[in-house]
Amino acid sequence: MNAFLQAWILPPESPAEPWVYITTAVVALALTAVSKGGFGGGVGIVSVPLMLQVAPAHFVVGLWLPVLISCDLATIHHYPKQWSPRAAFQLAPGMLLGIAGTTVLLSWVVTNPDSPETKATQALHEAWLKLGIAAVGFVFVALRWAPQAKEDAEPWKPNWLVSFPIGFVAGVTTTVAHAAGTIITMFLLPQKLDKRVFVGTTGRYFFAFNSLKVPFMLAIGWINIDTLKYGLWLMLLAPLGVGFGSWLNHRLSAARFTQWIFIFLVLACGKLVYDGVRVIW
Repeated sequence: MNAFLQAWILPPESPAEPWVYITTAVVALALTAVSKGGFGGGVGIVSVPLMLQVAPAHFVVGLWLPVLISCDLATIHHYPKQWSPRAAFQLAPGMLLGIAGTTVLLSWVVTNPDSPETKATQALHEAWLKLGIAAVGFVFVALRWAPQAKEDAEPWKPNWLVSFPIGFVAGVTTTVAHAAGTIITMFLLPQKLDKRVFVGTTGRYFFAFNSLKVPFMLAIGWINIDTLKYGLWLMLLAPLGVGFGSWLNHRLSAARFTQWIFIFLVLACGKLVYDGVRVIW
């Protein structure tokens, strides 16, 4: 059993105890899958900060991308016809530029992976990555409790001039930390889509652009044999969480579910800020 765990479940990069790593990974997957399948992926933002507590940032980013794609495919299966093509396509040009540009900037980190200079640079990069993810998380929480728009307001119809910069920022954040869900949520919610159309749109949107990130991540080595091998069990479990999320979408409001997630998100992001500041200063 220990040999199986070491070969397929527990990455050598993780400093955590086996039970801590497995528990953290299962919780992170459940939050991502249920959130994507039921509520468009917003609360899944906590998953990367969770995983960063038990594995290095570059490994987590590479590990988690195929898991996200598995969740996106399962979401599309549960929402076969419910989506808004216009809402998805408007963000595409900016998103493409954000993904490509950010990947180029990240690629220099892995030029000489074994040199002391690169290791120090990587530690600094991971610290800034943690601070960036924490900032996105705090903004997400703040927006959750911001004054809500009037219920009788007309649905927002964004033009391309607004959509392009929003897509660009989403492309940057999704490449760095798979954290574009917040931005996409901000973009789609004022458009007042039906709840199932909302989830179906986010599922297709993230499937397309998460898939687009794969060659970039392969090129800089963040997706490799190890990340695929140690992420396989999570990919196989992903459809279960998405299916449960779809069931919740039919029957429950997201409000009570997200309240506890926001509390946990604040705690996790606070820890990331502490870790990042300790390295930088």
